[in-house]
Amino acid sequence: MWTLKALRAVPALEHVRLDSHRRVSKAQATIIASAIPEADPKQIAMVARVAVEMIHATIELLFDEPLDPARTCAMVAAMIVSHLDRLDPEPAPDK
Repeated sequence: MWTLKALRAVPALEHVRLDSHRRVSKAQATIIASAIPEADPKQIAMVARVAVEMIHATIELLFDEPLDPARTCAMVAAMIVSHLDRLDPEPAPDK
């Protein structure tokens, strides 16, 4: 846990955290794009990046607060997954 905190607190290490999160986000965006190929790539990239930060923040939260890990992770997972439906473009109306 101290490593995670140091990556955020020490300015000289910020690039390590950001580079790692960007790599993970890119990998997640690739997976999402394969599942929802018609979605806007810029939206996919943003969703993937925010999801990675939410997961990281959740890990820190669980170290800092006496919360139930399973319930907390289930809540965050539901929040992330609920947004994926918004990536799927609306079907074109029949004419």
